Amino acid sequence: MTNEPVKETTEDIIQLKIDSMLQETKSHGTKAFPFRYYDITCEWKQRSYVEWHWHKELEFLILESEAMICRIGEQTLQLKKGDCILVNSSVVHRYEAPPALSSEKGRWISLLFSTDMIASPHSIIYEKNILPVLQSGEYYFDFRQDDIWKIRVNRIVEEIRSICCEKHAMQELSIHIALCSIWKELAEHLPELEQSETVNKNLMLQARLRVMLQYIWQNFAQPIKLEDIARAANVSVSMAQRCFRACIHDSPNHYLQMYRLDYAKQQLLTTNLSIMDIALASGFGSVGHFDHLFKREFGMTPKQFIKQRYR
Repeated sequence: MTNEPVKETTEDIIQLKIDSMLQETKSHGTKAFPFRYYDITCEWKQRSYVEWHWHKELEFLILESEAMICRIGEQTLQLKKGDCILVNSSVVHRYEAPPALSSEKGRWISLLFSTDMIASPHSIIYEKNILPVLQSGEYYFDFRQDDIWKIRVNRIVEEIRSICCEKHAMQELSIHIALCSIWKELAEHLPELEQSETVNKNLMLQARLRVMLQYIWQNFAQPIKLEDIARAANVSVSMAQRCFRACIHDSPNHYLQMYRLDYAKQQLLTTNLSIMDIALASGFGSVGHFDHLFKREFGMTPKQFIKQRYR
């Protein structure tokens, strides 16, 4: 069947493919049927997060494990088992292990789909019912509340899961009908948001953030100043700081530092390179500085971390 669940593991997550604009490059479904069902299991002790990324497809996330943190837009969502959210198109987001569960497994279901599943971009349906949602400025839609219409959406999402897992005889048509039903609920209950300054500002912040994250990802091994990050998006230093604070609740410098530390941690886990080589390849000017920051963040030195790996 075309849409049987795809099983993904920690290794798939570590190898998440991102292009120069942080857009995930994996194709979710096909041009003829742009929908995919993923059943994802992540060993948090190997990878405690799914890196910041975005995709044009919308994504339903249904949590199967006990808890998970989702960082999206200006929000940090504390998800619990059974929670369902819908991430809007082209919004930068990240999934993390809760500190208390960092040694356990995370598991969630992701349903990714293009709005082409509902209507052509050249249709009146797209113009009247799809575009307002995509341009609403809403980073995500929360289906955890007990509103009657949200309960209906949760039930339809469960129907889609059953259709995919049980090899339904008219699978593609049934999924299409279900997604259209969900979108009808969403369009009917979308707040009356006009193209206001606030909405446009949110969209602009996301666009600028994607460019600055791109710069960090491509240049983290080199010396980087705050001015360099801001210049990449053609904004002032204060605007760069505002973008990071508003969208991912972090500063550019701290995000850069954590990205370098996380990269170094993966190198310590997966290679036999020396600590000095890893420190320099991760963008740290000296082993001493690397040791200090690594111990402050992870509670042990890089050397102690390597010894722990072989226990």
